[in-house]
Amino acid sequence: MYSRDILKSSRREFSRRKTKLLVIKLIIGLFIIVLLAALLSWGSRNEKSLIKGVKIEGNETISAEEVLKITEKKISGKYIFLFPKNNIFIYPGGAIAEEILDNMKKVKTVETKIGDGNILLVKVYERKPSYIWCPGQLPPENTISDNQCYFLDEQGLSFSEAPRFSGPVFFEIYASSTVGNEFIGKYPFEGGLFKKLTLFKDALLQINIPATGLIRMNDGDFKFVLKTGGAVLINEKNDINISLRNIVSAKKALEDGGKNISLIEYIDLRFGNKVFFKFK
Repeated sequence: MYSRDILKSSRREFSRRKTKLLVIKLIIGLFIIVLLAALLSWGSRNEKSLIKGVKIEGNETISAEEVLKITEKKISGKYIFLFPKNNIFIYPGGAIAEEILDNMKKVKTVETKIGDGNILLVKVYERKPSYIWCPGQLPPENTISDNQCYFLDEQGLSFSEAPRFSGPVFFEIYASSTVGNEFIGKYPFEGGLFKKLTLFKDALLQINIPATGLIRMNDGDFKFVLKTGGAVLINEKNDINISLRNIVSAKKALEDGGKNISLIEYIDLRFGNKVFFKFK
């Protein structure tokens, strides 16, 4: 009985010592962590490791001041109240780029890096206009409506309002909007339809049937307005390869008959392998 009490007492003493040792280790570990954090915080504020200024590069039409404002806001303050965000090693480059892209749809990509003299270089790459989108149908008289039109980049993203042009400077897309009343940062067509239609437009150009515009009609039908004044009709469900093969055959048949594509009012490719056309 006596030996059992001694054994229990020894176990309790061992447990207390073990707990005490663990607490001491935790305190020492916490002290080391705090000390390291303090040293790192102090070191991160060293003048040699701080950003001395910001330089904006690559902007052509967008405001450098607006990019600068976003950047300076992102590098102000500290991480967890200790580490300055304007440190050249830990500045928030990704957050800067994300904020610029979210607020400036004209910008396609952003690069940040530290240059000579600890200058933060922010280089923006602007979107280039490839198309014009007018969210509405082309009027029957084929004159531009009073609706606001927008620039699209090569992928079909709307990134800014477009001015009025006296002639077909860019390929024009007239399509009713499916994205509400806000058009900047939107696409005129859903899914891969934009790519499908622009591929067809490019293919028409390759066979010397240049199109200047596209009109979205009803039930998935589209009208490509030709430079010659005629039109090519397709449906969004058409196989592009079949449509191209059919229009090449129709063009050859016209030329073999001594007629030119400029005499055509429309070529209708909406019905599979059947091709219908009408002369002016």
